[in-house]
Order: sequence, then C-alpha cells, then structure tokens
Amino acid sequence: MTSKSGRLSPPILPDSEKFNGTNYLEWKETILMACCVRGAQGYLEGRIMNPAQSVSSSSFHQATDTSSASTSPYAVPSSTEDTPWTSLSPSAEEWDMRDAWCLLAICQNVKNAVGLGLKTSGTAADVWKSLEDRYNTSSDLARVYAQRELRGVTMSDGDNFQTHLSTLHVKHKQANAVGANITDSDFREIILASLPSSWDNIISTLHRTPLLMDTIVSLKMHWQRVNQNTKVQTPGTTMVALKANTRNDTFNKKVCVNANCRCHGHLIEDCYWKGGGKEGQFPPGFGQRGGATGSAANAASHTTLPEATANVAVVETAYALCAMINTSDAQPVMDQPDDTHGDFIEYTVTKIPDPPDEH
Repeated sequence: MTSKSGRLSPPILPDSEKFNGTNYLEWKETILMACCVRGAQGYLEGRIMNPAQSVSSSSFHQATDTSSASTSPYAVPSSTEDTPWTSLSPSAEEWDMRDAWCLLAICQNVKNAVGLGLKTSGTAADVWKSLEDRYNTSSDLARVYAQRELRGVTMSDGDNFQTHLSTLHVKHKQANAVGANITDSDFREIILASLPSSWDNIISTLHRTPLLMDTIVSLKMHWQRVNQNTKVQTPGTTMVALKANTRNDTFNKKVCVNANCRCHGHLIEDCYWKGGGKEGQFPPGFGQRGGATGSAANAASHTTLPEATANVAVVETAYALCAMINTSDAQPVMDQPDDTHGDFIEYTVTKIPDPPDEH
C-alpha cells in the first residue's frame, strides 16, 4: 500500500502565497492544482466516500430491512491490494491516509487559521466546503470592488511595463472570478487607458490590432525598444554629470553668514569682507572678477563730493573718468587698482591750473 498511497508530504507554499483572508481565489487554484497532481481532488471535493462509513450504513440498512441493499457506488469490501489515488473504491486505511493528506494541504497553507475561522475538525471535504461557503462569494459589491481595483492600476513613466502588465492580469482574473465578466476587448481598453501619456504615439497605431494578444505583443515590443534606448548611455557623459552634480552640491551647501557678504560658495572663516575670517585679504584682481558685492561693495561705492557753484568747481577728491586735470600737477596715491573701487584710479588734486589768458 505504500507504493500507491505514497509518502510525499503536501506542498508548503511561501508565506506570500498562503491564504490570508484576501487572496482566496489564487490560493484555491493552487491547492486544487496540488491535489490534482497527486490525484486527491476527489477527497477534497467529497466525491470519494469513506468506505468504513459506507459499510456501516449498509449493514444498518440490511439489519432493519433485509430486502434493501446498499446503493452507494463507493461501498466496496476492504481489499488487501493497493489502489491508486484516483480510485473510487479505496480501502478504509487508504481513504484515511489520503483524506489526512488533503486536510494537511489546506491547514498548513493558511495563515492564522483560528483568526480566519478555519474549521479544522472533520474531513478534508468538510473543511474545504466551509472555506467555499465563507470566502467564495460573488456579489454586486465584490464585483464593484474588483473592477475598481482593476481600473485603478496605472503606469507612470519609468515603471516596468512587464510588472505593470502582470498586475493587470492578476486584477483581471480576480474580477472575473467574482462575476465581473470583463471581456478581452474590455481588458484591452483597460490596458491602454492605464498607460502614461508618453505612450500615446504607440497607442495611436494600435487601431489596426483590435485583438488583445496582438495589442500586448505590440506594447511589449515598444517597451523593449524604449528600455534598450534608456540603457545606452555614454560613460564619459555620465561621469561628467556626476562630477558636476557633486561640485554644485558642495558649492550650494557652503553659505557665508557674514552680514556684509551672505554669499554662497564659502564660509565666514574664508570671507574677505569686513567681519570675515580673512577680512581685507583680497586676492589680486579680485575687483575685476566682480567680487565687490553685498554691503561692503555698496559702502565702497559711496563717495562724498563737495557742493559746486555754477562757475567754479572745487574738487578735493575725484576719479580719472570724472575730472579733467593736469597729470603733471597730480600725484597718484596708488599705482595699482584699488579692489574696493572696481576699475577706478584715485587721484588727489593739489592744484587747479589757471585758465589761459584770453587776448
């Protein structure tokens, strides 16, 4: 009996595939498939009766009514020969072993059996029927929820199309399982409506492929081309972009808190303006690079000029671009450009030349 009854244990599903109260349809098909492969679906569905109970029932009827006989098609005498799992007339020992196998296949693939109200007493057929009565329900509300979840699945730019399509197939199957009756034509429209607007060009060419499978094949080909083009990049360009981003991030993170500066790119310890750690230590040519900004630049740009009359201008301090002077009578204070005054050269006028005599 060991050769045909077998010693293989029931399959144990991963935790993500075990029944948790919300995935009954997918879980049900997995359990049915496992029992079909083993040849035990008849025990799960209650089509193979327990021979011990059938014989007892037959003996009771024979004792009460000698003219009646057992009419059960599965009530057969016990046999010492092994029977296959698909046999409708197993021995009592074989039936007990196979029914226990199906019961274990159900119970060990359910999360929190007590919390889900799983009935663990009785035969495998009794437990299976209790699950069917409780979770395999089809109602208007269930159909509405299933269709809402299906039509609510959308794809964004950059998402994986294969994963998106797989999710739609699962939701489609769940909706039809509760009686939504979504046809292939409807499902095709749902797929197209779930794609982002960047796919409009390829969608506009699919009017000649009304079949669902042809549409899916065309979309997969488009996705493969897009995905391949995205992966083709120039390594040098990528490295330059990474370096540029790193430099910009470092530059933007440095902010001078000096009230006279408040510029980006350095800290107060390295600031040349008044109040900074390197106050007055401007590098050569700092003014030509446009460094005179902020409050210090504004203070340096203000110069007080004396009042002038209509006929005579008395100038104490002037700039080369602002006054006509005799260079022989003027001596420059500095030979190099003053960084605080930009491109101007400061002179001190010691004598105003007399106007030439007019004859």
